[in-house]
Amino acid sequence: MKNNNAVKAIFALVIVVVFFLISENFQEKERASLAVDSEKFNVVDTKEELEEKLMRGVPFYNPEDLKMIKKYKLMTELEDMVVPVLEENRTIRLEKVWEENFGFIVTYSLNLLPEDKGPESIPYLTMDRISLKAEGKDPLELGIEMRSDSEYEWVNRGIVFEDRIYRTIWVETNGNGQIFETLNKWVEEDEALKSMDDAIHTIDQVSFEDIELVHIGENSSRKKTQIQNLTFNMQLGKSNQVLQSIKLNKTVDLGNGIQVLYKRLDMRLRHSQMYLEFVNQHPPFSEITFKMNDYEHGGGFGTDEDGEVSLYLPNMHELLGNEFDLQLISGIVPANNEVKFTITKKDLDGFKTLIEKDESNTLQIDRPVGKHGENEFFLSSLVRQPYDSIGFELGIRSEASHQRIWFRDYARHQEELEGIPEEHREHYLDSPFIEVTDDNGDPLMVTENHGSSSTSSMMTQYHGYNEEQFLQAEEIHVRLFNIPDQISFSENKIHIKLPAID
Repeated sequence: MKNNNAVKAIFALVIVVVFFLISENFQEKERASLAVDSEKFNVVDTKEELEEKLMRGVPFYNPEDLKMIKKYKLMTELEDMVVPVLEENRTIRLEKVWEENFGFIVTYSLNLLPEDKGPESIPYLTMDRISLKAEGKDPLELGIEMRSDSEYEWVNRGIVFEDRIYRTIWVETNGNGQIFETLNKWVEEDEALKSMDDAIHTIDQVSFEDIELVHIGENSSRKKTQIQNLTFNMQLGKSNQVLQSIKLNKTVDLGNGIQVLYKRLDMRLRHSQMYLEFVNQHPPFSEITFKMNDYEHGGGFGTDEDGEVSLYLPNMHELLGNEFDLQLISGIVPANNEVKFTITKKDLDGFKTLIEKDESNTLQIDRPVGKHGENEFFLSSLVRQPYDSIGFELGIRSEASHQRIWFRDYARHQEELEGIPEEHREHYLDSPFIEVTDDNGDPLMVTENHGSSSTSSMMTQYHGYNEEQFLQAEEIHVRLFNIPDQISFSENKIHIKLPAID
């Protein structure tokens, strides 16, 4: 028995020694200087040049975001993730990984060989599955999403530095429904987890699986070499963390006795959050229209777990640089204002005649139907769209070009509301709605709606319905309700200076 154990120990020791010698052999070959043809390879002399060129070459990703990721050291840099590939006489080294919404930016490198004539002669990495693991939880298995049937997402010419070729690829995963179900199950089973974000943050290990090195040969043939799974420790969910917080504590007058206290700006990768508080404003604004320099935006507010209110600002480093002026233009206050009007029998008969004679699919009306504040509403036209959609265009003309109202269909909203938890319904109930009924009081079910702006002061919203139901009605009654009050602000601004990201 002891002899058997001794034999097993010696055998294991031999395997370790052989693996060590192979690794040393690979490393010795890496250290040997190669004559790299700079006309065929993209060669750099410094680590800084390498990083810069790798960032510029990531497909489907904004270079400015990558600069932010680099500046705040968000990528997971890996050490000792080296795998010998005997069949290829190479080593593959996983360099660093970044995750966002379960997609991964992966940088890897391969050693060059004397016979490498160009990037196309060097194999590229592919994978079919990514496994995410959290302690005490079943693994979350994700497939790989290809944007096309071609291999171009995996293949790029790469950058050569110190006799290794570095490539960065964007790996997109699929299975959003499965992700939601699995994370939701984790939350339900673990009292310590309060949200999906909490569940994501428990993931601490990632495994790239079903990996192959693919070598393109003559006549575009493919030689595939299977390599072992690459498993490493990594925390997910970094893409939404606060990168830097800028203290402001500045009060600005907005007119009409209203002031805003700017507390701080929290910078994140995709957006920033301006924490603020309005003084002498009741009820509170539900939305704000604002400008960042000359770029106009609109948006609602978020409330964090401490009850602090913030306005979401888009990151616009490419257009604005590191400094910009923030100006609040107007605010929307939920209200119970309403406007009613009728699409008359005369309107509908005229429209039907045009359609029957095949003269036109549009009956222009342009009739004012009501006004509230700076917004005038009018029935613009009756329209027949392709694909069995027929309806009307609601025009909204505003004295203030920045004010916009979007009416949601009330009948459809009632159906959607059934799937929303009761504690989250309050926000949805404050929305501006449009309710459309026939002469019997039965609701017309919307099939299509969209909006467009024809001038700076006017927009139209198309509301389309089933053609048969629409044309059978003698009259159609329209009710616009929950029309909000809109308050325009006096001239104001605050200057924001952000840290440079270069």
